Amino acid sequence: MARERPPRVNTGGGLYAGGDLHGHEIVGRDKYVDNRSYGSYAGRDNIHISNVVPHYTMRRTGRVFQALGLTTFVAGFAMFGYVVVSFITAGFSAAKDNSEPNFSNIHFVPYLPLGFGLAVTGIIISTLGVFFIRRTR
Repeated sequence: MARERPPRVNTGGGLYAGGDLHGHEIVGRDKYVDNRSYGSYAGRDNIHISNVVPHYTMRRTGRVFQALGLTTFVAGFAMFGYVVVSFITAGFSAAKDNSEPNFSNIHFVPYLPLGFGLAVTGIIISTLGVFFIRRTR
């Protein structure tokens, strides 16, 4: 049996997921007119992104751990980055003035290891938050 030829539907060359284009629903590159499938022109299955339901969800404790870990990581990264940017700025200002760089006002000792430690701790706390999941199905 010969396959019925689909009506011409202007997709604009784009990839659509759901939606309505002048009365024609276009999902992926599959063409549907009046709820009849006219085949997949890209060789893909029917993809409905809006119907994807996750099998697992985060518990409140996990979300708190991830937020706390992210906040700790950002604080540590900012402290570490402050030292690095201060070092680079001192070097460039010394090069501009043709003098020796003055590193006495850069606080390497408390901020560099503390910032690195906080960033690593934030990553570990965020990773622990992933383990607080529950199955939804």
